[in-house]
Amino acid sequence: MQPAVGLTRFSAVQAALFQEGGNLPGAALVKARANPMQITFPKEIPEYSGRELTLAFPALVDGERVECTITAEALEDHFGAASPRFEDMLGAFDAHRPRIEAAARRLLSETNAQCAVLRSGYVRFYVANARV
Repeated sequence: MQPAVGLTRFSAVQAALFQEGGNLPGAALVKARANPMQITFPKEIPEYSGRELTLAFPALVDGERVECTITAEALEDHFGAASPRFEDMLGAFDAHRPRIEAAARRLLSETNAQCAVLRSGYVRFYVANARV
């Protein structure tokens, strides 16, 4: 199982209190931070989009399926894809899958699973600021 990356998850009651301007008790806030998202990646073949020049691959975030995508530009710039052709993109994806999934895990964590498009600029930033 992949290690989880921490991210605050509020209960429905805590979220309602916060939205209504109520204060969350300190203990509740600490408890909310202690519930990290569980992010895993099923080992499925990515789907190619020639129109968008992306590969789509699934993630499971707290048991719910989320589609992640990586652009041809990111695969060419950072993972050695020779071109935006399916064969070249898939070869680069397969060769660097653990690194790509690590970047996707971080992006999902940072955006509360709302954004899952790995673009070249994000990958560059991720590599430069990778957590050790």
